[in-house]
Amino acid sequence: MNLDEFAFFNRQLSAMLRDGIPLEGSLKQLCQSMRSGRIKSEIEKLEKDLSKGVPLTKAVESRDLPEFYIKMMQVGSRCNDLPKVLQLIADYYETMNSSWIRLKGVMVYPMILFGGAMILSVFLAIMIQQLLTAFQPLSSAAIDTFASLWIVPIVFSGLFFCLVMCLISRRLRGKLEWILPGFCEAGLARIAGAIECLLAGGANLGDAITLMADLEKKTPAGRELKRWNARITEGHAHIDQIALPGVVFPPLFTWLISSSKDDPESGFRKAAAIYRNRSTYRIDLMLYAVLPVGVIIVGMIILLELIPLFHQLGQVMDRI
Repeated sequence: MNLDEFAFFNRQLSAMLRDGIPLEGSLKQLCQSMRSGRIKSEIEKLEKDLSKGVPLTKAVESRDLPEFYIKMMQVGSRCNDLPKVLQLIADYYETMNSSWIRLKGVMVYPMILFGGAMILSVFLAIMIQQLLTAFQPLSSAAIDTFASLWIVPIVFSGLFFCLVMCLISRRLRGKLEWILPGFCEAGLARIAGAIECLLAGGANLGDAITLMADLEKKTPAGRELKRWNARITEGHAHIDQIALPGVVFPPLFTWLISSSKDDPESGFRKAAAIYRNRSTYRIDLMLYAVLPVGVIIVGMIILLELIPLFHQLGQVMDRI
């Protein structure tokens, strides 16, 4: 899903509803300017269902749209303020798109670096192998030298394909998100922003935490959110009694969301802003480090590949 396009769609839809255009007409008009794809197809089906008189809460639930989006639309319908909720949704997906672009840059730049290193190391290995073959006849020592030449290309090939798999596989990205610096802060900002969005739309705290626990059920954050939900079931009403620090949610995060006891929405807004800034800082730091690290890696490749050549040349000179 193109998050930027989806955010723009919801912002335009919010503006059209404020101008008094009916929801069905707004959806139909906006679909004409959308690129073909799954989201456009689902929105068109939603518009047809609404035209037939199906209530929005039921019509949106039957569509293959993001679960968070479905819940927010239902919240907006119940509180009778859909334009406000659509504006919140647009802000949320815009923020998600900005974070995802930065996170993708963190993965793409090293992938390009390791891909280039792989190609360079393979080229050097082939050239040096040809030079060594010209200097001396094939022997067991020469075969060992040839084998050592391919260690570096194999290592960089492994690193390159690992990064490609992480970029392609959503499951692997989900696991790395709660391990790597920058990614972890982005995940915390996303959860805090989503709960803030739900609360601002009119959902209560228990429903918001339950929804996020379901959305994050395959991640460590989802398990901790379930424990928050269990405390609500036990009768705890204040956020400082519900949101206790854990492995995923650090004390700073829980302190921020508990700092406004009577206004949890404000607390989640603060946490989302702070962790979004921390994520941006750490990701930018990693991106700035790519160039010098790349220079060092290329230098190491050349050195490691040339060592066997110098060793064999030294032996040839000793025999002469």
